[in-house]
Amino acid sequence: MFRKRTQGLIVKAFGLLVSALCVIAIVSPPASAVKAPPEYLLSWGSPGSGASQFSSPADLAVGPDGCVYVADTYNHRVQKFSPDGAFLDSWGGMGSTNGHFIQPAGITVSDDNTIFVADTFNHRIQKFSSAGIYLHSWGSFGAGPGEFSNPTGLDTDAVGNLYVADTYNNRIQKFAPDGTFLAEWGNMGFGPAQFNSPFGVAVSVLGYVYVSDTYNYRIQKFLTDGTFLDQWGGMGGSNGYFSVANRLTTDGRGRVFVADTYNHRVQGFTGHGNYFTSWGWLGTNPGWFYFPTAVAIAPDDEHYYVADTLNNRIQKFGPAVIGLADASWGKVKSLYR
Repeated sequence: MFRKRTQGLIVKAFGLLVSALCVIAIVSPPASAVKAPPEYLLSWGSPGSGASQFSSPADLAVGPDGCVYVADTYNHRVQKFSPDGAFLDSWGGMGSTNGHFIQPAGITVSDDNTIFVADTFNHRIQKFSSAGIYLHSWGSFGAGPGEFSNPTGLDTDAVGNLYVADTYNNRIQKFAPDGTFLAEWGNMGFGPAQFNSPFGVAVSVLGYVYVSDTYNYRIQKFLTDGTFLDQWGGMGGSNGYFSVANRLTTDGRGRVFVADTYNHRVQGFTGHGNYFTSWGWLGTNPGWFYFPTAVAIAPDDEHYYVADTLNNRIQKFGPAVIGLADASWGKVKSLYR
C-alpha cells in the first residue's frame, strides 16, 4: 500500500491537468552561451536491500566533508558513501519510532554536518549526526504550523534554518535548527507563491530560496521570508521547460540545477532563470537516466551527483559546468504574472 501511495511522490503520472494560466514563451540563447554538460565519471548501486543497493532512492545530499547521503526510499533507510561511492554506513528501517522511517523521500546536510531527513509517510522531520545517531524529530500529520502532509525536499540556509517542501499542503515551512516553527508560505494554486505539489526547495549562497513547483512545471524564487521574486518554466521538453520539475540544488555561484524527472535529464540555470546546460537521456547507459529525482553538488563545486531513481543507482559527473554567474540570455519568459 505504501509503495502505491508513494508513486505520487517519486514518479507521478501525467494525468494532472496543466492550468490554462501556464502560458509561456522562451528566448533561445545564442549558441556561444549554451555550455557543454559535465562528463560522466562513475556510478554505483543496483536493485536490492543490501549495502550499496537501492530501492527507488528519491533524494541525496553531500556533506561538507564530501560524503554522500542517500534517502533509500523503499528500503526505509539512509545510506552513507564516500565521494567515490564506497559504502560507509546505513541506518533506519521501516517503522515510526525514533530513527526509523516510512519511505523517506528527502535529505539535506547542514554546514555543521547535521543530517535532516524528511520521514515522508511518518509526516515528520528527523535530525541525525553524521554518524547516524538520532538527535531530534518533530511533526505529525496535519495542516497547522509544524505539521506536514508528505514532506519531501529539504535545505538549510547559512545560519542553519531548515526549509521544508510540505508537498501535499502546498507550502514551504521554515524552522530553526531545533525544529522551532518560524514561518510558512504558499497554498494550492497556479499564481505566484502558490504551488501544486512542490517536491524540492534549495537555498542559494546569495540567500534566495528556489522551489520546484512540481506539477505547475516551474521554478519559483523567493526571499527567505517568503517574498515572491520570480518564476520560470512551463511544461515541455525543450530547454528551460520541465516535465515534472523535481528536487533541485544550488552551487557556489548561485546557479540552480533541477532534476527534470520525466524528461530524464538535469537542467542548469543561472540564479535568474537563464538556461545554460542540460544532460541526460532515457536509458540505462552511463550518463543516462530513468526518472531522476534529485541532484546534489559536492563542496568543491566541481562534481554533481544524481539520484537515478528507477535505475536504482547514483551517478557522478564532473568537472563543473563553467558559465556566467548571470546573463540576460536564455531566460524563460513567463506570462504567469
